Amino acid sequence: METESQAICDCADASLRAEAIKKDYEIYTSLAPLYLEQRASGASRVDAFDTASAQIADEQSMTAGELRQITNRIGMQHRALIKVCSS
Repeated sequence: METESQAICDCADASLRAEAIKKDYEIYTSLAPLYLEQRASGASRVDAFDTASAQIADEQSMTAGELRQITNRIGMQHRALIKVCSS
């Protein structure tokens, strides 16, 4: 089961990397390590995501709303690719 799950993740990530705008992909994938770091230090899911998002938005010189538009758009694209890779 884990191998199948990893295969689906690998497929969706490769497809997303190929289809997404490069900068959007880089922003989207840079959130995860920061989020996980916050969770490991005890932050709630919401607080961890908010902290990671604020850091990325600051680094990219954009507002939280601008960042959210990017992550929402590419997140929807990622979920669609996961479904494709699952079938």
